[in-house]
Order: sequence, then C-alpha cells, then structure tokens
Amino acid sequence: MGVKRISLFLANILLPVAVVLFAGGLFMAQPPSTIIPYAYKNKTSAPFDKVVFMVIDALRSDFVYSNHSGFEFTQSLIRSGSAVPFTARASPPSLTISRIKAMTIGSNPSFLDVILNIADDNDASDLSNEDTWLSRLKATLRGKLVFYGENTWLQLYPDVFDRSEGASAFFVPDFTEIDNNIKVHVTPQLRLQDWSALVFHFPGMDHVGHTGGPTSPHMLPKQREMDLIIQEIYEAIDSQPHLHSTLFVVAGDHGMNQQGNHGGSSAGETSPGMLLISPRFNSLSTDRIAPATPHNREFDFYSVVQQPDIVPTLAGLLGFPIPTKSVGIFMPQFLPLWEDSAEGSQLLLENAHQLLNLRGSKTDPTSNAALERIESRLFIDPNSTEVMRDLYRLCDKIQSAMATTTVNPNFRLLFAGLFSAFLASILPYIRSSHTKPGLIQAFLPVAYIAFYTMAMMNENYVKQEDKFWYPVSLLWLGYLGYSSNWGTGISGHVMPVLLQFLVISWTQSGDATHFLPQLIQTFISHYPILLWILMGWTYITVSARLNRSLASVSSVTIPRKLLTTTLGILSLSFKFGSATLNNPDLVSFATSRALGWVREVNLALTARLILSVCGGMLVFFLIQGHRHKRISSKVLNFRMTKFSFQLLVSKSQNLSVSQVTLTTIILSQASFFAFGGSNTIASIDLTNGFNGVEAYNSIAVVLQTLFANWAGPTWWACGGIRILCVVNQPDPPCTPSPRKLAKEAMSITDDGSFDFYMAIQTTFVALGLAAVMVACLVVHDTAIMWTFLAPKYIFASLWVIFYHLIVTAGLFGMIGKVTAVAG
Repeated sequence: MGVKRISLFLANILLPVAVVLFAGGLFMAQPPSTIIPYAYKNKTSAPFDKVVFMVIDALRSDFVYSNHSGFEFTQSLIRSGSAVPFTARASPPSLTISRIKAMTIGSNPSFLDVILNIADDNDASDLSNEDTWLSRLKATLRGKLVFYGENTWLQLYPDVFDRSEGASAFFVPDFTEIDNNIKVHVTPQLRLQDWSALVFHFPGMDHVGHTGGPTSPHMLPKQREMDLIIQEIYEAIDSQPHLHSTLFVVAGDHGMNQQGNHGGSSAGETSPGMLLISPRFNSLSTDRIAPATPHNREFDFYSVVQQPDIVPTLAGLLGFPIPTKSVGIFMPQFLPLWEDSAEGSQLLLENAHQLLNLRGSKTDPTSNAALERIESRLFIDPNSTEVMRDLYRLCDKIQSAMATTTVNPNFRLLFAGLFSAFLASILPYIRSSHTKPGLIQAFLPVAYIAFYTMAMMNENYVKQEDKFWYPVSLLWLGYLGYSSNWGTGISGHVMPVLLQFLVISWTQSGDATHFLPQLIQTFISHYPILLWILMGWTYITVSARLNRSLASVSSVTIPRKLLTTTLGILSLSFKFGSATLNNPDLVSFATSRALGWVREVNLALTARLILSVCGGMLVFFLIQGHRHKRISSKVLNFRMTKFSFQLLVSKSQNLSVSQVTLTTIILSQASFFAFGGSNTIASIDLTNGFNGVEAYNSIAVVLQTLFANWAGPTWWACGGIRILCVVNQPDPPCTPSPRKLAKEAMSITDDGSFDFYMAIQTTFVALGLAAVMVACLVVHDTAIMWTFLAPKYIFASLWVIFYHLIVTAGLFGMIGKVTAVAG
C-alpha cells in the first residue's frame, strides 16, 4: 500500500472521528447547573385531586377541531363548555421523546433526543430523578401513578409508575394491535380508586400517518376510535362519584406534515391539539364553536399556548408546586375556577417567581425589578385585572427568553471535530498521481467551502437546498453534452438534460408550490393505473436484465428464467400489497376479488423471501465468478433505470475521472432531494424500514430506512462505478459485456482511477461537513441553530457515515475483493 492510499485511508478514518467529536461538543448534555427550587410562600386550594392524562400520538390540531374531524363527541364537549380547547405549540424537534419531556418536566427539548427517540433501550434516557409533575403528584401520597401505552414513558421514568404496562411503538405498520391492548385497560382502571394519575399513550394515529399520511383512509376511523375512548372516560368521570374531582387531559405530543412524518419545524408538525376536560368547566365561558376554522396560521385553532404550559397548569389545578425546570405559564382560562381571585393572583405570582428563579434573577435584573413592582401592586389590589395582564406579559417575556434550547457547547470538541474534517479534505491529495493542482484547482475547494458555509447560515437555503442541486445537475449535464463531444441532435445534447428534468420534476416531496410536480401527481392520482403500468414495465426490464446477467455464469436456461420471473412477480406483488394496505386510492381500479386475494398475502414473509432470493443470487455470482475466474456484471452494476444512465455509459469514453466523479456527486445530491429528501428529520420515510419485519428490530429497521431514503444516491454511487469501469475503454459498446467490465474493474484499481475518484469524493464530503460545522459554530446561540442547522448537521453526518463510508467506500471495497478473486 503506497503513501497516497495510506493518506486516503487515514482521511476516511478521520471523517467519522470528526462527526463524533463535533456532535459530542454540540449535542451532548452538559452537567446541569444547580437550580435552587423556589420556596413557595403560599399554597392555594386545588379544584381537582386526580388526573387522567391521555396522549394521542400525532394528534394534529385540525384532526380534532376541523370540519373533517372524526372527534364528534369531543367537539360536542367543546360546544357545551366541558372541554377547553387549545393548540399547543411544540418546539422542534417534534419527536415523541422531546414532547413527553416538555409535557412532564416543562423543559425545552434537545437534539440529543433525535438519537434517543430511536434507541429502543431502557437505559438510554432514564430521567427518574428529574423533577416532573408526575414526581410532584406522587409526593402528595394521594394515590398510585398508573400507565398504559407507548414504552417511551417507562424508559424515561422507569421507577415513577406504581402500575404499568408498556409496548414498543416503533413497529410502524401496526396501528391497531397496540391501541387495542391499551384500550382494554381503560374501563377496569377507571373503576379502581387507588390511583391519583392515570396516563395513557395511544400511538396508532402516528403509525397511520407514517404509512399513509394525514389523508390516509385509515385516519378517520382511527380518530373515531380515539373519540369513543374520550367519550368513555368523560362519561365515567361524569357518572362515577369517586371520579367527580378528576381532571381529564387529552393531548397530542406533536403533529405531522403532509407526508405523515414529524421531527421538523413546519406548522403541521408543531401544532398538536390539547384539551382540558371536566364537567366543572361548564361554569366557565361557553361561547366556543366546534368544528372551528384556524386563525393566524393554518393549524392555529382556538387559544394558542406553549406545550410546556400544561405543567404549571396541572400543578395549579391539582395543588402541588411547579417542577423546577418548567418554562410553562399557567393557562389563564382556568383562573375563574377559584372563587377568591386573590388565590388565582397568588398562583400566577408564584409561577412568575419560579420562572425568574429558573432564568436567574441576576441574569435578568430588569424582569426581577418588574416582578417586585407587580407584587407590590397586587398586595394593594389583588383583584386588579390590569395588574394580572402585566404579570402575564412579564411571564411571557421570561418564557420567550428561555424559548431557545440553551446549550453550553464544548468548544474543545467542536474545534477538534472541525480540524479533523479539514485534515480529511487535504490528506487524499498527498502524492496523488492524478493531480498537480494549479491556481484554479487550489482555489475551487476554498470557494466551495466559503459559499457552502454562507449558504448554511441562510435559513431558506437550508430548507430548500434542492433549489441549488436541481439547476446545477441540469447545467452540468448540459456542459458534459457540449464539451465531451457526445454527438449531435437530441441524443447527444438534449436527452440527458430532458431526462434529468423529468426526474427532478417527478418529486415525492408534495411541495404544492411546484407547478409541474403538482400537475404530475394530480394526473397520476386520477389515473393510478398508469403508475402501475410504469412500475410493471420497470420490474419486467429489471428481471430481463437480471436473466441476461445470470446467463454469464450459468448455462441452465429454464431454472434461470423461472427464478428471475418469480422474483419480478414477487416484487411487484409486494408493492401492490403494500399499496392496498397503506394507499388504497392507488389500487382503486382493481376488483374487490383481486384486492381480497392480495390482502391475504403475508407481506413480511414476501419481503423476506425477496431479500433471501437476492442474497442467494449474490452468493451464487461470487461462487461462480470464483470458479470461472471472471466477474458477473451484476456484482459491479446495480441497474435501477435504463435511459439517462445508458446515455452516460454509452458516451463515457469522453469523460475524465474527475468528470465521472463530479457527475456522481451532483446526481447523487439531486436524486436525494428528487426522491423526497430534505434537511429536516420529518422528511425521513420510515415505511420501507419495516419490509420483512414483523417486530421492531433496530438494526434491520435503521439499515432499511437509510437505504430506502438514500436509494437515489446509492443508485448513482453504483452507477459511478459502472461509468468508471468503462471510461478507459477506447471504444466501449452501448452495453459493455460482463467480461469487459470485469477487465476494466481490475484496471481502475491499478491505474490510480480508484484513488483519484475516492479522493474527490472524500474531499467533497469533508468540505461539506466542515462548512456545516463552521456555520454551527457561528450561529450556535441563535434560533436557526436548532430549527435548521441541527437537523442539517445530522443529515451531513449521515451523508458521511452511511453514504460515503458504507455505500461508496463499501462498494469499492467489494470491487477490490472481487477483482482479487478474479485475478
């Protein structure tokens, strides 16, 4: 191994080191500062002594409040005044674990929760010692704390509940069984009198959203199912004497976007509904209309509060001190429950003192002085509505000052990570035989990182990075067609650009601001059979190509054709079965008899069978290749489409290694966004992560999810290898033979093409990662850091670790192994 390969190897070792170091300095929780709990001076009376806390996962506000809602009984409670409705603003990341913390501790979320949210580990996020409304209520010794529902609660608070039963909710395809298992406990627990808090968490609605989006045909039935549970609980509270002093809270942890996902900062994801329900609320103002229309923003129904506001509200209504780290404000709608208005004033005053104590009076001396003045005025006139308004304004001011996640970054780790990324971008060019950089070549990386860093500090660019890669991909293909002598006419110049334009137009993002994607999706929705014709044609051509590839290592015709045909039929059947379950509108043309037959198919077993056959075929290729001292083209080539790739391959003799590499980079980036990707956690499609999985398996689900979401880039990574194999042929045919590809595959590992290709790839991802790191350092104490840059850093890390190291470097490693066998 020469010096240049050693330096390239070291550069790729430094990349994950850089990712881990920087993430550790930015995201890892710092030792908490000591907060002396506020010493409460007065204790107000409590209107309630029990609470039923029902969380409906992904309960977006319009699901419960709009004209298209299935919560008919709940809306009747709003009209009667028994339910007080809110839209509870949930700050990003809009993930279950973050929102449970906000609704129990009352604190701001952390992006470390992105990792903890998928770590199905009881020890990953133990918060047993945190000060929560659960622990405060338990300390009153009124009764037991009981929980049934999603296992996240028991992972966070393993020693808090006296009676509990949790279930992992990570198996997204299930949106009935888990909810049914929780539902059976509702009636028996309501009859018991030994509890003070009864917590339920139903994950089914979230699963419906992930599999079919907010307009899924399963969504309305799921809403009606939840509405019946609300009705059962409310009627029990209204009729059973031991429940008369019970407060009923219904809350969504987060919402969802138009694709049914969450984790980002869009209005749909951060606008869950929240209702406080009790027959006692009939005495409050009852002029609400239900269903309602939103105001201000698309999902803003009724009064808009911050999600942590539920914590001090529960503390006041149930009569215990507010948890120390709560940033919430008592909801003013419930102050009339106290006949003596002085009690309500005292409650809010204690809330203000607690907030200022958390903020630090020395940190905010202005607010401290303002609170002292308000307290003096309340002492003179405790019933003054003007003073109460001033007190609420002060609480809002303090809360807003603490709204952004506070982080005390470890700058030593941050700069170590940044230095590692920069070093990784330089090492690949040590003693490289392909490059003697001149002024322009040396200037380009500097210009790239300067541009990309400035772009990362632009909120609009981070949100819509596709607007950069789409035109760049079109311009680059046009440039290649013009400069590389691809011929004249449509085939040489226009067709590659036109095909790329169609790829980026057939978007999966659902962005209604793009006219052409919207037009295509609208057309397909009216004529879904056209989509199936295209998919059927794709499976037929792939099966035919696979059959030809098998012919290079096997002369037995009938079993080969039977195998490839069966594989194609199984794959298409699995696709049709998944659509029947999750998107019935796409199979509306099928007869009820055909749909009934498809529903009987075991999709998990079918997926495992497909994967097993594909894995068996790969082993067969390797064994036969070893026996015959040659390589099948299938080992080197992963075909997903025919046209644009074939055009590039057929004309690749005119491309240099650097042009091949840049083509792979640009088209990989463009395809990621064209397949629905973006720089937000909510764009991650979880559905394909569960193919062939009947129970949650973190490794299988994570790997399948990553490959599904990076399908386009993975395809172009394979395509880049194919083009690189052909690039040195003096006169390559349109469809290079397996023997020629084998010969070229061995040659690229000898002539330095492999090293130069990987050097450019490594430099690109390293500079991109460094640019994001610099942007994070510059704006680490601003709101954009946590709404846009933190998710972008997570995606940049995935591009480095998954796409570059596992996919790209892994494929070249496989080539090295196979060519070694063939040699």
